[in-house]
Amino acid sequence: MHIMIILMLLPVLGIILFFVLPFSQALPSYLLVLAFSAFFYVLMFRSMRKPRQKSLFEMVGESAQALDWSDGKGQVLCLGAIWEARSEMGGSFPKGTELTVSRVEGLTLVVKASGGEEAGKRAPEVGTPGDRS
Repeated sequence: MHIMIILMLLPVLGIILFFVLPFSQALPSYLLVLAFSAFFYVLMFRSMRKPRQKSLFEMVGESAQALDWSDGKGQVLCLGAIWEARSEMGGSFPKGTELTVSRVEGLTLVVKASGGEEAGKRAPEVGTPGDRS
C-alpha cells in the first residue's frame, strides 16, 4: 500500500529535480519519471478492474474435476485452481471425474459425484498433451 502511494506521488516528487539539476538534465529525468509512473498507473488501474474472485463459501455447487484421488481424499480442479478435497461419502474417483462441491470445511472442499446421467461420465483428461499416465 505504501508503495502505491509513493508511485502516485512520484510525478509530484519529481518536480524537485528542477530545483536540484540544471534544466537540460532535469527535463529528461522528469520525463523518465513520468513514463515510469504512467506504466504503473496502467498496471494499477487494470488490476482494479479485474472481476472479483469467488470466496471460498461461494464455491458450493460449483463443478470440479478429480485430478488425483486415493482413500477418500485427493485433489480437484475447481474454478481454475487446484484444491484439496475429500469425498462426501468416502468413495474414490478416477482422474477426470466430474464432481460437485457440496460444502467447504476449512480449506478443503467436500465433493460428490455430479448427479444424473453425468455421474458415470469421465471428463477429458487433464494434463499436458501426450501425457497418458
